[in-house]
Formats: sequence, structure tokens, C-alpha cells
Amino acid sequence: MKHLITIFVLLFFTLNVCGQYILTSGLKGYIRDSATTTRLSGATVNCLRAKDSSKINITFTDKNGAFLIDNIPSGDYLLYITYMGYKPLLSRKPIHVSGQIVNLGNIDIQKTGLTLTEVEIVHTGAPWKIKKDTIEFNARSIKIRENASIEELLKKIPGVSINEDGQITVNGETVKYILINGRPVFMNDPGMVTRNLLAELVDKIQLIDQKPDELSQAGEIDTRKQKTINITIKEEKQNKVTGQLTVGGGTQNKYALKSNASRFKSDQQLIFIGNGNNTNGYQEGSTNIPAGNIRNWNVGINYSEDWSKKFTFNGSYSLNDNYLKNESSSIRQNFQEEGNYYNDQKNTIGNWMHQHTISSKLDYKVDSFTLLSLKSDLNYTQNKTTSDNDYKSYSNTQSLINIGDMHNKNNSGFINASESFNLIKKFKKPNRKLSANIYLNNNNNNGSAYNESNNSYALSNGALATDTINQKNKITNTVQTAQLGIYYTEPLTKYFSLEFQYLYTNSLTKFGRSTYDYDIKEDTYDLLNDSLTNEYKSTSVTHYTSIGVTKQKEKYDYSISLYSFINDIKNINFSHPYHINTHTAALAPQLDFNYYLSNHSRLLLLYREGIIIPNINQLQLVPDNSNSLFIQKGNPNLKSPKTNNFTIVYSQYNSTNAYNMNINITGVIFKNKIIDNTYQDSIGRQISEPTNKNGAYNISTTIENNININKQNFSLRSVTNLSFDHDVNIIDNIDGNIDNRMIDQMIKLNFRSKELLDCSLSAEVRYNNIIYRLQTNSYSELLMYHLFFDGILNLPANYTFISNITYVINNTQAIQSSNSGLLLNASISKAILKKHAILKLQGFDLLNKNLSIHQNVGSNYIETSHNMVMQRFFMISFSYLLKGR
Repeated sequence: MKHLITIFVLLFFTLNVCGQYILTSGLKGYIRDSATTTRLSGATVNCLRAKDSSKINITFTDKNGAFLIDNIPSGDYLLYITYMGYKPLLSRKPIHVSGQIVNLGNIDIQKTGLTLTEVEIVHTGAPWKIKKDTIEFNARSIKIRENASIEELLKKIPGVSINEDGQITVNGETVKYILINGRPVFMNDPGMVTRNLLAELVDKIQLIDQKPDELSQAGEIDTRKQKTINITIKEEKQNKVTGQLTVGGGTQNKYALKSNASRFKSDQQLIFIGNGNNTNGYQEGSTNIPAGNIRNWNVGINYSEDWSKKFTFNGSYSLNDNYLKNESSSIRQNFQEEGNYYNDQKNTIGNWMHQHTISSKLDYKVDSFTLLSLKSDLNYTQNKTTSDNDYKSYSNTQSLINIGDMHNKNNSGFINASESFNLIKKFKKPNRKLSANIYLNNNNNNGSAYNESNNSYALSNGALATDTINQKNKITNTVQTAQLGIYYTEPLTKYFSLEFQYLYTNSLTKFGRSTYDYDIKEDTYDLLNDSLTNEYKSTSVTHYTSIGVTKQKEKYDYSISLYSFINDIKNINFSHPYHINTHTAALAPQLDFNYYLSNHSRLLLLYREGIIIPNINQLQLVPDNSNSLFIQKGNPNLKSPKTNNFTIVYSQYNSTNAYNMNINITGVIFKNKIIDNTYQDSIGRQISEPTNKNGAYNISTTIENNININKQNFSLRSVTNLSFDHDVNIIDNIDGNIDNRMIDQMIKLNFRSKELLDCSLSAEVRYNNIIYRLQTNSYSELLMYHLFFDGILNLPANYTFISNITYVINNTQAIQSSNSGLLLNASISKAILKKHAILKLQGFDLLNKNLSIHQNVGSNYIETSHNMVMQRFFMISFSYLLKGR
């Protein structure tokens, strides 16, 4: 362990030293009026490479007329200076820079009287540039494989992460909106575009921090800046229909269909997507293959157009139909004061989901100051799930505690409809703005659930007692929500503004669950089980009021606010003689602070004090026995937890050397955190009841470095994750706590040799140390090694060979298991029909050694599970690419 930590520390400091080492040289000075010697604010200063006039960097003079261009490599440069009303100026001779900041002093530009030689500026485009809350990346400077998706392009951008569900985060913050040319696409599933459209369409990618123009809906009360990604389309791809069609078939009855078509105009966008496969997405080039076998069909259409100067419409429809089958086996070590015990389980799950989603938004621009918006969403979903489970529980001495099998079947369907009316009013006074929102939502969920189990429990005399459950649940659940919001900004001075927000939310829930035991004589479920039947009506009313001040300066901006939160819940139970009434009130501060250290570095500080309202199911006294091994009860005396959250983010970008560093530190301190009070009953079942407990907190740090080496032939990426989680638990009514320490280091090296070879090699090591303080020797060490290679070799005659290798080793000390998996995939393809079509042969898991292993840590357990994976198969596919007509 000591050696492992030493390696992490050395790697971290080495990468940071390397990053700092290349950020050295620069130029600085002042731009003046040659006649009056007045220093000019806002002049544009271009730094050009002397040998070919290519643009290296660009900056603007500050209010004192000063400029600074730093972090450029040693070499010879020219300055090209422009300012409105003045003649452009090109430095007459190269300026040599080597390992220092060269002070050029005062540079005078003239309004009249000069005739300058014209210069052609070759704009290859810097890899990225920063302007306040926007970081813009030049897609042409990011090297990816031919015919890659936008998602693969995003993964190459520093600070951007995408999980296996397609959720995008930037420096740890979730991206809520994806725009194309400033227009929203697939508002409820923005990842649908990034997973399907080709990266070759993209000109620029902008990562934007902005406050929403519209108030948040459905009870979201956070109006801080949100992460948005705007994708701009190349000019030569505008006004053309582009897309692709891929069909494939393979061994083991594998098939794949992928199609999309799009057209982007200045006033109109149209996107069609249609996919289907039973390969877990492998045919799309994904290397993150989920467990189980998945059959998926989806169709999506997005249409956006400016109907006139006043009306803009955006609408989308999507259909998803998928089926998942997974077989898994797991072993769980449970911790108790008197000794540990184990659960072995084998589980087979089948899940079918069919979903239709329609979204539309109509904007009406009344005038240059007023915008009205009407947004509608409709979702219809059907779910069918079956689960079969065989289990066995035993003690440290291998003594049997219980054994049995469980079978569950659930059928449900729900309709969710919402309407939102939004008003945005601006005024002649700059920065004065009023937003008002009315939001209505109705959610209806109806279904049935069958719960059957055969359980045998070991008695003290060694005999087995049997308990059988055979029940049917009829479930109805309706939630109706109405929300009214007002948000107003009043500028007090040139830099200061006053912000006021009020949100009123009223939610009505009607829930009914009727439980029937199986009647053997009648061969039907007609015996009402009063103890498990539950019917109630619940109302929740929330008042949220916030008042604060913001200050916006050139170098920094901040927002300080104070909010009050009042929530009342009234629950009437019709099945059992009790009512639940809760009242929560809080007054808390919020702080946002942005400091722009330079044109390419920023420091962000956030502080939030949050309130978490217990959901109504946690308050109900009626137990949930859908899993006969783990019975969940409710607690009507729960308090509302409070959290103190802080975030520190430091970002540095150097467009010249393509160097980037992000440091993200987050921490949370909990008060009255809801945890499960867990104990084992006399027949070996685990009973859990939620309760409040203080003392939990966590802190985590992510450090990311991206370094370009040798003129973009080599690039190095390093991601370091450190976290410490101090959680609390109660086992057998005895207070305890858990310390979970995690260190994760990933290093990735990318190499590109012109058009011949493009490959990457990454290595990751993750170490977890978990200590359960309830018992002296209850601890575990989890160690994971992950090696990954991905290579693309472009061969003569338009052949391309692609291969990726994943090797994973998992070691778990607690359960003494060591498992490794090796996944080798490869494909060879040939471009035909003047590169408008591709014929491809793919092989998945060529060595037939793929494994799926997951390790979970709970409040009183550690669990290792093995999941079903796809077996080796081969596929032939044909793709036709529509380059634009």
C-alpha cells in the first residue's frame, strides 16, 4: 500500500511539473494612440508565427490598455494589432521569445497617415479559446477516427466525461442541455444526438456556463449557472442532407441497424435517427459494453424552425423499445456486532420497456423585450419485469441460516403529461429582467406485482422451518403538481444587481396498493392482506423565497443570496389508523464566486446549504416485503436532512500548447442524514428502518492534466481521483461508522502518425480501503487494474484495421476473490464507392474471455457480483454515407 501511494504521488507531481514546464514564454505591453498617447482599451492583439503568419493566440487589452500573451513556445513571432477607427499594425520584424515574458512597452497605433503592407493570416484555428463563461474547442484540431460519432469527439475534450448511459458531465457537473447552432435538440434525451450524428459535421464545441432564461420546473429551485454544450455545424455542411445507413448481420443471430439523416439551415433544423440491434451497442464502436444481453430499437425525430420573425418552434418524438436479460451470481458479506454472515445469490432478470415521448416548445417574440414560451411534454411507458432468485445465507462457520427461492413479476404502465408557460420580460434599463413561470404536471401509474417465495430457516435445534409467500399487489399512483415561479433582477449600479425569486409548489399524491394472498381452494388471489395493503392521500406545499446580490466585473463576478424554505406535508392513510404531518423550515445562504485569473484560467467557488425532504414512502409504516430476505419499513418521525456543500474548481487552458489542467474539489457535510437501522430477525431476514443520524461527510478531488507533445503527434492525459467518505450506520441498534478511502489514477497516451496510425494506451489503478468501525476486524481492500489499448491502422487501398483490448483484474480481500477478464475486439473495413460506403467485418471477444465483475459497498455489507456477458460473435456490415446533397 505504501508503494502504491508513493507511485500515485510521484505520477501526480511529475505530470504537474511537466505541465508547468511547458508554460513559460510570453509577450506583454501597452497599446496607445500615437497622437495623444492615450492607452486604448479593447484593442485586439493577434500573435502570429513569424515563418508562416499562422495565428497562435489572440487577446484583448484591458481597461488600462495592457495586454499579456503567455504560455507560448519559444520562437519568433509577429504581432498584428487592430482597433476600430485605427489602422491595423503589423510588427515590422520578428520578436524572439525564449523562456521569459518579453516586455514590449508602449506600442503606438495611428488613426490616419499610414499605408501598411497587407499580410495574409493563415487561420488554422487554436485548439480552444476562453471567453468569460464559454470555452470553445475547434473540432478540426481534435484528431479522431474517420466516421466517429459526436460522442467520441466529446470524450476527447478535457474535463468531459460520458458514462455508459450517455450522461455527459463537464468537470463533474451534469450537462442539462445540448444545442446545435444554438437550438435545443431532443430536449428530453440530448444524448440521442451525440451518440448518432457524425463528428465530421462539427466545426466548434462550446462549453457554456449560463443562468437559465427560464425558471426551473418540477420543484428545481437552483438558478445557478448550468452546463450547456453548443455544437456548431461546419459551414460547408450547412443546407445539405447528411447521414448514414448501416445494416449488419452475424453469428449467434446477431443483427444491427443504424440510420440517421440531418439537415441544418440558418432558420431550420431537421434530424432523423433510427437504430436497432441485439449487440449491446458494440457495432457502433463502443468499448464500454454493458452486462447482460440487450435488444434495443429506437426512433427519434427532431424538428426546429423559425416560422417567422416572431415564432420559433421546436419539437421532437422518440420511441424506445428494449429488452434486457441478465444472469448474475453474487456473494455479500454482511457485518454485525456478533459476527459476519454471508448471502449467496443467483439471479435471472428479464425487463421489457416500451416508451413514447413527445416534446414541443413554441416561442413567441412579442417584441425585442418580451418572449413568451409554451412547452409541452407527454410520455407513455410500459414496463414488464421478471426476476427469479435462488439464495442461501450462512454464518462465518458455514452454518446454514436460511435457504430458498424468490420469484417476482411486475407489470406497469404510466402516462406523464406536463405543460409549462413562461414569460421573459426585459426592460430598457440594462440588465433589468422579469421571468414568470406556470408549470403543471400529471403522472398516472398503474400496475400489478406478483411476489412468490419459498423460504426455509434454520432453527436452534437444527431443524428447518418453512415460510411461503404467494401474493399479488394491485398498485395505482397519481401525482399532480402545480408550480408558480417569479424571478426578478434589478440593476442597482453598473456592476451590482439585486435578484429575487419566489417558487410556490403544490403536489397531491394518491396512492393505493391492495395486497392479496393466494387462495388455494379458489385458485386465485382473493384474500385481502390488511397488514400489507396501503392506501393514502398526501399533499406537499412548498414556499421557496430567495433574495441576493450579484456583482459582475471584468476579472470576477459573484452572487450572494439568502433563501427561506418552508414545506408542509399532510398524509391521510385510509388503510391504517394513522396520519402523518410534517413541517420543515430553513433559512440558509448560497455563494457563487468566479475569478478570472487570466484569459485562460479561472477559479470557481460554490457554497450551498441544502434541504432534503423525505419521500412519502420513507414515512409510511406499512412494510415492503417484495424481497423476502430484506424487509423495508418506514418511519413517520423522520426529520429532513440538511447538507452543507462546497465546490472549488480551478481550470487552466493553453491553446498554444494544447495544455489543460482541471482541479475539482467537492465536499458535503450531512446533518440528520437518513440511513437504515438494520438488524437480523430470528429467522435470518434483514429488517431495515430509516432513521436520522449525524456525523456523515465526504470530500473528493479530481485532478486532470492534458498535455500535447511533439506537435500533436503525442498527447498525454492524466486523471487522478481521491476521495474520503465517512458514513454512519446503525446495526442491531448499535451506532457505527464506515470509512471509505479511494485512490484512482488513470494515465492515457495517444499517438497519431499522420494518416497512417492512430492509437491510445491507457492504464488505471483503483484502490479502495473500507473500514467498518462496528467491528475491530471488519475491513476490506479492493484493488482494480485496468489496461486498455485502442488502435486504428489505415492501410493501402482504403483498408482500415481497428482493434481494442481491455484487460481488467479485480482483487477483493474481504471475500478472497481474484478475477480477471480479457476482451479483444477487432475489425477490418474497406471504403468503396469513392468512400461513400464501407464494408466491414467485426469480431467481438475473439479470445472468449470476457467477464463482467462489479463490487458494491453498502452501509453494512460488501458485495461482489458476476454478470452475464455476450459471447464471441462475428458480424458483417455495410454502411452508406450521405456526405451532403
